[in-house]
Amino acid sequence: MPAFQHAGRMTDAATVARDALNRTVVGMAHFAGSGPSGSSCSACDHWVTNRNKMICDKYRQLTGDDRKEVPSGTPCCRYFVARPK
Repeated sequence: MPAFQHAGRMTDAATVARDALNRTVVGMAHFAGSGPSGSSCSACDHWVTNRNKMICDKYRQLTGDDRKEVPSGTPCCRYFVARPK
C-alpha cells in the first residue's frame, strides 16, 4: 500500500482556524468545533468509556489508539453522531 494513499482526504492544519486548533485535544478524530455548533463530545455516540476514562471511539477506529482521554466539554468534531436518547 502506498505510504500516502489517503493523503488527498486529509485536512491541512493550515486551513483550520487557530481557535479550533487551540480547542482540539489529542484523542479527537478531527478538529474541535468542526461539528454541529454548540455540541460537545459528551453528547456524541462516539464518546465511550474505556478503562475508566472517556475516549473517542472514532479516533480509536481510525488510529487503533485507545489511551487518550477526551474531556466532556470539548467542542465536537465533524464525526459527531448524536447519542440516542
